[in-house]
Amino acid sequence: MNTTDDDLKEPVRCALYARSATSGMESSAQSQINICREAARKLDWIVSEEHVVADEASGIGSLTERPGISRILAGAAAVPLPFQRLVITDTFRLSRKLSDVLFMYSVLSANGVIIHVADQQKQLSIGRRPIDAESAADTNF
Repeated sequence: MNTTDDDLKEPVRCALYARSATSGMESSAQSQINICREAARKLDWIVSEEHVVADEASGIGSLTERPGISRILAGAAAVPLPFQRLVITDTFRLSRKLSDVLFMYSVLSANGVIIHVADQQKQLSIGRRPIDAESAADTNF
């Protein structure tokens, strides 16, 4: 049997995150989770079910006060790392504030987690440059 480097690679594990901006929008969050799940399936990634989370953002002051974001950040800080990717439908699901998105990117990438935007089927990018763990060290915000 021939074994290639691809055969020896560990499967990519991912977390899924959704956020609905108003109360009573559970179907919106579930729809986002479904889109993220489908994106992960197409990429042959394994969904870390304990890290499939959704937040209702209405009335919550800061990003880190959201229970779902807190779970994602705690998972990204865990050893061993339970996921290597965070799949979202769009960056504004993390936050509409650029500083919050950059904070999430900074914390996640420092721990080796790459944000994947399902609707665009690509990694989070700023400008034309994709942002991933390898390029993080070269990026100044």
